[in-house]
Amino acid sequence: MDDISEKYERLVEHIQNHPENQNRTSIPSQIKIAIWLYERGVTEPRGIRHRRKKIEEELDVTLEHEVDNTLENVAKTDAVNLHAPLSGRSFIASDRLDGLEFRPSEEVIEIVDQEVELLIRDLENQGSEGAGEVAADGGNEDPTSVREVVAKALGVAPSLVEREFLEEGDGVERMNKYDTAVQAVESSPNVTKGEEYVPIGWRNAAHRYQLSSVGVKLVEYSKGVSDF
Repeated sequence: MDDISEKYERLVEHIQNHPENQNRTSIPSQIKIAIWLYERGVTEPRGIRHRRKKIEEELDVTLEHEVDNTLENVAKTDAVNLHAPLSGRSFIASDRLDGLEFRPSEEVIEIVDQEVELLIRDLENQGSEGAGEVAADGGNEDPTSVREVVAKALGVAPSLVEREFLEEGDGVERMNKYDTAVQAVESSPNVTKGEEYVPIGWRNAAHRYQLSSVGVKLVEYSKGVSDF
């Protein structure tokens, strides 16, 4: 940490010596993120907040720890503010929806049914390989077809995948199963979707972060100047 500018000295000392950071190994990463937030004007006085994902995508310094854990830890030092979503509220999100839905409306369930049709068409078009009684408890360590990936995600035999979606049941449960299946397909490096179905399901509103007024003062009042 010897290459850090003198103007950050008080901020660095604050993070290093904060009681919450006793025995924490993420202190160097916390300092890097705090300085990064300041230099980009993501601060409380400016009223700017960034989601973790945005910080992770734009961060141009190397951290020794995961971004989410580092942000949570530095927020405990008061140098960074963590803004949690109101009441931790969840919402239903999808590229097919015009906005966010906070309950599984008829429109949401209709879209789920349309997406399920696309997924099943993909299963059928890609053939029946893997449709046998492959173990549904993770016995197949490396699924190589969409059917196998979906079967493993849902915990069923590949030959029973369609039944999971087509049997009569609660629309919300069907949405949850569908979302689990599609996210598994999209995250698998071994398969490619043959139809344009997209995830749709519950999402948690993201935390947002900014350098706090405390953090800003530790930087700016050390030299008696403000960059912003």
